Amino acid sequence: MKIDKVNLSDINEIAKIENECFEDVELYSLQQLIDCVNDSNYLFLKITINEEIVAFCLSNLTLDHIDLCQIAVKKEFRNKSYGTQLIDYLINFHLPIFIEVNEINHTAINFYLKNGFQQISIRKKYYKNHNGIIMKKC
Repeated sequence: MKIDKVNLSDINEIAKIENECFEDVELYSLQQLIDCVNDSNYLFLKITINEEIVAFCLSNLTLDHIDLCQIAVKKEFRNKSYGTQLIDYLINFHLPIFIEVNEINHTAINFYLKNGFQQISIRKKYYKNHNGIIMKKC
């Protein structure tokens, strides 16, 4: 298992994982993913096992915090702590981490709570008919 930065040759596989993991949300376009790889303000990480990408996270680094944009783990590799390992990698920056989650995504909310995030705010109707839950880990 290895954590490394996503590179341009990974984009199609990352898009495939994103498509598998995120239903009912607007996905990043291939161009947006490429832009994130090329933008030094983004930290785009992947976990590989035997050269296979099994998980990724995309975060925006600012001067005083990290915005976690996406974290995804292939279905067959879930519940093996890969998502937690990506969160742990971000913790090493010693900055607060923020994430916004759809209130009906109980799996994600429970994952973040388990990893020490706390709900700090609500964005009303952020997801059309559902609220966005803003969570923070210090």
